[in-house]
Order: sequence, then C-alpha cells, then structure tokens
Amino acid sequence: MSSSDDKQDNEQFFRRLDEGLTSFFTMSEEDISAEDLEFSFPIQKDLSDLDSEYELVEQVGKGAMKLIYKVRELKTNRYVAMAKMVDAQTKESVESFLREARLTSLLEHPNIVTIHDMGIGEGGEPYFTMELLKGRTLAEVIKQAYSGDPTVRGEVRDELLSIFTRVCDAMDYAHSKHVVHLDLKPQNIHVGEYGEVIIMDWGLAKILVEDDEDIYHEVDPNELNHATLRGVIKGTPGYMAPEQARPNMEKDKRSDVYALGAILYSCLTGGAPIEGDSVDRVLEQTQEGVVDSPNERLDRALIAPGLEALVMKALAVNPDDRYPSVAALKEDLEKYSMGYATEAEDAGFLKQLKLLLIRHKRTVAILAASMAVITGIVGFAFTHISMERTKAVMAREEAVGAKKDAEEAQRVAEENLRLLKDEQDVSARLRENVEGFLEDVLESGDVSSAQRKVELLDSAIASETDQKKLKALLKRKGVLHFVLQDFDAALRSFEASQVREKSNYYRLAQLGKKLKGDADYLDDKGLSELLSRMGARHADVIFNMYERYMKFQRDPSSPVDGYRPLATVMLNMNNRIWHHERHQEFISFEGGKLDLSGRPYRNFRNHYGEGYNILAPFEADHIDVSNTLFFEFIQFHDLRFSTLNLLGCSVNQINKTRCEMMQGYGIERVIVDSRLLSVDEVALLTQQFEVHDVAPLVEE
Repeated sequence: MSSSDDKQDNEQFFRRLDEGLTSFFTMSEEDISAEDLEFSFPIQKDLSDLDSEYELVEQVGKGAMKLIYKVRELKTNRYVAMAKMVDAQTKESVESFLREARLTSLLEHPNIVTIHDMGIGEGGEPYFTMELLKGRTLAEVIKQAYSGDPTVRGEVRDELLSIFTRVCDAMDYAHSKHVVHLDLKPQNIHVGEYGEVIIMDWGLAKILVEDDEDIYHEVDPNELNHATLRGVIKGTPGYMAPEQARPNMEKDKRSDVYALGAILYSCLTGGAPIEGDSVDRVLEQTQEGVVDSPNERLDRALIAPGLEALVMKALAVNPDDRYPSVAALKEDLEKYSMGYATEAEDAGFLKQLKLLLIRHKRTVAILAASMAVITGIVGFAFTHISMERTKAVMAREEAVGAKKDAEEAQRVAEENLRLLKDEQDVSARLRENVEGFLEDVLESGDVSSAQRKVELLDSAIASETDQKKLKALLKRKGVLHFVLQDFDAALRSFEASQVREKSNYYRLAQLGKKLKGDADYLDDKGLSELLSRMGARHADVIFNMYERYMKFQRDPSSPVDGYRPLATVMLNMNNRIWHHERHQEFISFEGGKLDLSGRPYRNFRNHYGEGYNILAPFEADHIDVSNTLFFEFIQFHDLRFSTLNLLGCSVNQINKTRCEMMQGYGIERVIVDSRLLSVDEVALLTQQFEVHDVAPLVEE
C-alpha cells in the first residue's frame, strides 16, 4: 500500500471521530500561530524570556564574610548555592571575596567544593555559585556522635576516621598544587547524605611557590595571594597552628598539618584540642602549645597509644616537630589502621612484637599447629633414628651379616629428615601466603588488581570460621567480581554473604548479567547503561571499571559513534554530575567535530587510575568547548586535533607556555571572542595560530 493510501485511510478514521481533526494532516508551521509555536518549543521560549540568570529560593547559611543562598539557575533549571558578601563597602573586601572563588575553582578534586560561576551583579554586588551541598558539617556529625556519651563507641569513631582520611586526601592534593587552606576545622567540612566529604571555605587559603618553580599551568600567585597578609592573625582559635596565632610568623603546609591534627583530636574526643572561656585565652594556650592528650581529655584509656602519639605529633608547637607533609601523616595513619606501630609512637621491640602477633593471629595459630606437627615429626624421626642406630650396633656385635639392616635403618632415618625439611618448607610458604593476603585484605575500598585480590580472598574464605568476617569477605569478593564483569560470580558471592536485595550492588549485578548476555564483556552501550545507574559513592568502582574496559576489554574496532553514550556518562561523572536523566543527553560527534558546547564540563581526564582521557577514542579534528566550564589546557593531554572553539570560556591566562602546550596537541586554528581576552593574549594567539575572532561579527 502506498503512503498516499495510508494518509487517506488515516483521514477517514479521524473524520469518523471528529471532522476538525483532518486539518492536522495538511497543517504546516506557517498555519500555527506565533503563540502556539512558542509553546511547542518550551525550552527555547524559556531561554528567550529570561531577564536574569538566577532565581533566589532561600538563605541556607551565613558566615562572617558572606551569606549563602539556595538559588535556581534558570538556564539549566538546576539548584545551586550562591555566595554573596555581607558587606561590600570596599574594593579590598570585594577582591578578597572573589579571590576565594577564583582560587577554589582551580582545585579539581572530589573532596573539594566545586565552583560553577562568579561575577559582579547589576548593582555591583559580587557573587559566586557552587554546588549545593546536602547534609551536615563534620562539627554537627561529631556533636551528634558524642552527645550524651563522651566514650563514643569504637565503630562510630572508625566512621569519623574514614571521613578524616578523605579530608587528608583532599589536602594532600591541594598541597600538591601549592595551596594551603589555613582555616581547616570541622565547621568547614561537609559530610553528605551518601558519604560525600567536601572541604569548603577557602577564603584564607594562600599559594606557596618557590622562586624556581614553574606552575604556569595551575595558578597566578601574584593575583591570588594578596589577601593573606603578614602581620594579621587569621584562622579559627582552637584549630589554628601556633604560628597563625602570632603575627608575622611564616605559615606553610605544616600549618594545615596542625589543623588536621586538631580535627582528628576532635573526631576522637568530641572537642577541640584547645578550649577556653575567651578568644584571648585560647590564643595564649595555642601559642604555648597547652594540649591534653586525647586519653587525658576523655579521662579513660580509650585511644590506642599509636593513634594518640600520631595526634600529638601533628599538634606539636614547633612546625619542625610535626609531620612534614599531609602525605606523611596519612602514611602513619595507614600504619595504625593496618595494625603497625606508627612513626610517632617510636615503639620498642616488645611493642612491635605484640602488634605483629595481633596482626597475624591466624598466622600464629597456623604456625602453632604446624609446629606441633613438626615437633611430632622431629620426635618420631629422632626416636626412629636412635632405635635404628641401636639395632645397628647390636647387629655389628652379633654378626657382620647384620650390616644390611643398619644401612636400611640409616636410609629410613634420612628419609624422615627429608620429610621434616619438606614440612618446614610448606610451613614457610604458608606463612608467606597468609601474611601477603592479610596485607591486601586490610586495604581500603581500593578495587584495583581485582583478579589477584579475588584469588587471595578465595584462600581466606576457605579457612575463615568467624561468620561476621566471612560475610564481609564474601561481600568484598562480590564487588571485585562485579569490577571484573563476572556478574554470575558476583551474585553468588552476594547471596552467600546474605545481602541479596539489601545491597545496591546485588541489583546492579543482576542488571549487568542481563545486559551482558552471552558475551564475554559488556559493549559500550551496556557499560554506559550499567554505570549510569551508579552514584557518587561508587566512584572508585565506576572509574576502575571504565579504565579496565578501555585498556583490556573494549573491541578497538567498535564504531566510535556507539562510544558516545559511554563517553557522555563518564564525562558527567568525571564532572560530578550524577543525575541519571543527564546521562541521556549524548554529546555530538559528526564529521570529525566533537561538540561539547554548553555543557557544565571542565574535566576530560579521568581523576582516578592513570588519568585516561575520555575524549581519546573519538580522534576528533575539531573540538568545540564553547560556553562550558573548561579552564585548563592540560585537559587536552593525550589528544591530537587541529581546531579549538573557546568561545565563552574563562580559560586560564594565555601565555607563551600555554601556546606551546596547544601546539603540542596539534592545534592550528582557534575560535575566540577577543572581547573576553586581553590585548596581549589576542596578539600572542594571532602570532602562533590561525585565529577566527567572532567579536567583529557580533558587533556588526
């Protein structure tokens, strides 16, 4: 049947319902009124009607320098937090306020607050927007944990230590970028509903740069350091380092180490290490270094000596006596978590031996049993040897013909000694395997080297008798099978651990099994569908699965267009966009042009693993990042393309070194709006590249 026949049949069918409906079959866009046409495309209408960018919803916070509001970003229809100044009377105070936003925007880490936008309002009022955080401050978490019971239970203290570890991760990253916070305290740490840990309020932060260091691709310290002045006490009494309580004293990374020690002290005791009736008294005690140990504060020996020594080392008055870096503090904390003596504890031989036995209780039990067996074998062997030698002496005395019996006895004795040596070798290998396994199983949520860890867990599960620990090992094994895309094995492990439908991973493994079917691994579409169902608390698993897939499992001949859904999901997650609906808005790739315009992206390289560039498989020749949050050219690492569209991007200062980076990526043509750049930047780009400037076109 022809299409014209179909159309006639449809007209006859709708005519029977309503004669007026037949008009739709011949209607064109010109037949629709302007008003109806507008409502046919509601998003375009909303954007064209906007006379402002944000809609105020409510005030959600207040600080000494700024008010925090919940606002709706009208262009994207999402809720964000907006910071406004309490008092914007002087240019110095406005610059300090904007400096916090500019500096914080340079720190790209899952545990540091993300800045979206900044600017000056129509009335000259400065503002900046950031992610809207839900949850509580660490101060509120600690207060609730210790309410009514200063000897808070061990498992709650372990949760606080887990939060503290992620704070250390963020500060270790910030220090690697030469940035110190100088106002770390529980009130400036946000703990989300799903375990997110975010460091906020970088208003006192400063950049430390040695004269011979080149950090061109990160920050401009001359622009951002002017607000942290010598001769002024800045920080929070009770958490600031002694050098911050003294004017004109040098502050460095060890000042943040002190604050981290104070936060850990608060996690362990429920209060700041230094407390007093007045600010002056607290500052005086800070300068003197008057700090009770955690067990003295609790009036009970609840804190392990190694952990207590760690806290007191971080809180040393002299910076030279503290940990030299956050990394060193983290390393000592990991030693404590794994049952080793901390560096701060300076443990003797007996203490080291005690910790060794505690760490390897199972090994000790196995060795004890092995020694009992070995002792029996040795006793039997030497008894047998003695008997055979006695027989040999008697035989020699009785007759020369008994010599054969003595030789046979000696052979048997030598065989027994060989068996003894074999048993000792078996015991030694067993001890090495158990010790190696214990070190691995004590690691945190790391899911790298998943196959090796599965094999080690199989050995541990086979000999584990404690039911609670057995369930934990099975659940962990299920997660590792999930990372390997062995969903059947993952489901069996989850069922054996009795989590089943209680576990989100159980439901995800069921979905993975369905999507994979009979294939060895998920394809681009299947992996994107599975990962899009996972949230921020699964970030480590998500990025490990993605990187493993790209390196070892993905078919290199797979069409790149099919990679678009997976790339979209990973770009969203890499930029901390976890809404499932946003994963359906696929990025565009056509004719060698990769279009990312208008999206809230600034990070293209995977933060986890080895930094795989999510855009690499496209092999694009033209990349459009116009009107995005793109900021730093290092995000193009591992890419080669010729044309770059930078319209509407607040990129880092363009200088000779950054031009050399761009040339290293193969870039030849750049699309810019010269009104957003300085005269020097435009001149430099014109010298190095073919520049297409849209400013004259716009003005015409």
